[in-house]
Amino acid sequence: MAGTADFMCSFKNRILSRALAILIVLVVVGCEKSQVAERKRAHPGEYAALSGEDKVSVDRGRLREGMTTNAVLMVWGKPTTISTISTPNGPFVLWEYYRKSMIIEDPQVMVPRSPTPVPRSRVLPGTPPSSRVVEWLDRTAAFHEERLVNWSPK
Repeated sequence: MAGTADFMCSFKNRILSRALAILIVLVVVGCEKSQVAERKRAHPGEYAALSGEDKVSVDRGRLREGMTTNAVLMVWGKPTTISTISTPNGPFVLWEYYRKSMIIEDPQVMVPRSPTPVPRSRVLPGTPPSSRVVEWLDRTAAFHEERLVNWSPK
């Protein structure tokens, strides 16, 4: 009977974790679209000055080759860092967007009479999980003569 209860608990946890992952994706996608709308409202003059092609791309929240820096600002917002790279073809400007995330770590430990590891916080209730902030390069945009020439992820 205990095996069935463990299986059901594990099954419920997997279902809940998948539902949570889907919810997070939906929230992130919704936030991205609402951020574009917010930037358009905050800078109506810059949006009005965009070309028709750039307006369509901004409205879709997508980048396309040849977009102006203002159009990219509307879609992706301000970059974390801006650098210039000198080449024989002239300078290229690289925008880098970094993202931060907090990782909560609750290591698994083995306990007597348990066939599977258990989170440390359940074994030692007064011990909170540890956390750390991780920063990573999320996306980049490269410009030549103030026009978008490359970006990742596409």
